[in-house]
Amino acid sequence: MERQYELESLRRSLAMLHLGAPALDREEAMRLVRELQDLERQLRTLREGLQRLLAEAGRGVLSAEGDEVRRVGQDLTDRAEEE
Repeated sequence: MERQYELESLRRSLAMLHLGAPALDREEAMRLVRELQDLERQLRTLREGLQRLLAEAGRGVLSAEGDEVRRVGQDLTDRAEEE
C-alpha cells in the first residue's frame, strides 16, 4: 500500500507541472524503472504459478467446477498478458 501511495503522490505532482516541464531526475527515473522490473518479475512468477496450478488441476478428475477454475485462470492469464 505504501508504494501505491508513493506512486499516486508522484502522479499528482507530475500532473501539476506545466506542459514540457522536466519531471524526473535520473535517480527517480532509475528507481521507477527498478520498481517496474520488480513488478514484472512478480507478475511473471504469479502467472507461472497459476499455470502450474491449472496444469495440476487438469491432471485430476475433471468436473464442472474444475472447468470453471481453468476458465478463470485462463482469463487471469490473458488479462495479465494484455497489460
